[in-house]
Amino acid sequence: MLESFATRADSQRMWPLILKWAHSALRSPEQMQALATWMLDDAYPKVHPLSPDTIDKTLDDYADLLQRFVQRIESNSLSLPLPGLWTDWLLSVWMLWIPLAHHISQQQKQLDQAFIQGILGGQGTGKTTLTKI
Repeated sequence: MLESFATRADSQRMWPLILKWAHSALRSPEQMQALATWMLDDAYPKVHPLSPDTIDKTLDDYADLLQRFVQRIESNSLSLPLPGLWTDWLLSVWMLWIPLAHHISQQQKQLDQAFIQGILGGQGTGKTTLTKI
């Protein structure tokens, strides 16, 4: 599903922008609007629902999470993906792991008590990657 979405023309137009954001590039209002429109598209795979009312805040949160994650990777506190796989790997981070981490974080903020989330999956499915994000 991610691979087919990533090859669409609109997706190909957005990836350079997301890659720039990953390295702390400033986010212009025009870029935010283009990305919001793209992410609200019905074809965009969603871990949790996005809405026009919350997309701007959600995009800011996603971009901040992405930047912090990439900074940790570049500071060698996490393993780097192979150079040729960077864009493919970042695709999964942006479209799957960051939205899931954001959703879990939002759930925890809504509670007035400790939040415990179990992460279950086979070897190599990204449990550690998710918890690092």
